[in-house]
Amino acid sequence: MTHRTPALMARFSLFAVCLFAVSLSTGCANESTPDKAEERLLPSSSGTHHDLAIFCNDKVWFDGVGLAVAETFAAPVNGLPQAEKRFLASQLPHKAASSLIKRFKSVLSLQIIPDSSGIVVAKDVWARPQMVVQVIAPNAAAMARIIRSNAPEMMERFEAHNQMQLTKRLKKTSASPIPSSLTTKGIDKLVISKFFQTTFENDHVAILRMDTKKSLQFMMISSLPIITGSIESRIIQRRDSLLDLHFTGQSEGSKIVTEMALPPHFRNLSVDGKYSVETHGLFKTVGGIGGGPFVSLSIFDEANNRVLTLDCIVFAPGSKKRKILLELEAMIHSVILKK
Repeated sequence: MTHRTPALMARFSLFAVCLFAVSLSTGCANESTPDKAEERLLPSSSGTHHDLAIFCNDKVWFDGVGLAVAETFAAPVNGLPQAEKRFLASQLPHKAASSLIKRFKSVLSLQIIPDSSGIVVAKDVWARPQMVVQVIAPNAAAMARIIRSNAPEMMERFEAHNQMQLTKRLKKTSASPIPSSLTTKGIDKLVISKFFQTTFENDHVAILRMDTKKSLQFMMISSLPIITGSIESRIIQRRDSLLDLHFTGQSEGSKIVTEMALPPHFRNLSVDGKYSVETHGLFKTVGGIGGGPFVSLSIFDEANNRVLTLDCIVFAPGSKKRKILLELEAMIHSVILKK
């Protein structure tokens, strides 16, 4: 009989630590927090925003485990006009994983150990910064079940780790100080590219724009009275009202609206210690052509009886948009409001 772990373990028992250490060819003592001398020995991790290295032997992978990974980690992302995978996953057998591959910042290790089952999380095993999630199962069928059951928690951990590292990288080219159009909306800190320029500002709304070789990106910040009633529908209604006021399509009489044929995806979370709603979806042009993805973050600042929304819009025809959105998500999630 196997034991199925219902959720990820942030802290784990000595037994789990030793299992993890055996599979990684290290000693159990090395699973403790490394001292400063050891920290300097680890190389820098590699990999882009959503790369994921998967260590799994071929026999296990082709016995249903690869399909379980494809249905979860490599599933299409919500709110994109073209299908793009949530993670760019690359599978290698354990013995084929070179020291270079082991430097990926996100690693999923799938190991078959008879009469054992569990999930273990470790940081900075082969590189820094790095997150390694080890899934242990007695056979391939059990492995596939564990992956499907626990994929949401595992993916959230990887994405939080990736976003943290991405934010650190974006800080290197961020605006300092942040534009006054943001501080007047009650924003104290925000990691935002120095290439964003304010194109419109009034008491309640600021719009910033950044042009790149392959994309046109907007960040619309609004500070408006607190929302009552159905929060999700009111977020979209308010968004469409602002789009109607401040954006037009390329054709005369055209306007930009939220695409409701593929309904937006909402996620409740806490940002800067406040209840917030993240929205992913698509926009379209009514009376013209053109569209693309957006991601917005609505922060309920109850102390000031307002909702601060950071709405990012991407127009990049013919280009993949997943990486652009990940960068914009990292920016808006870095927001800290004035006290």
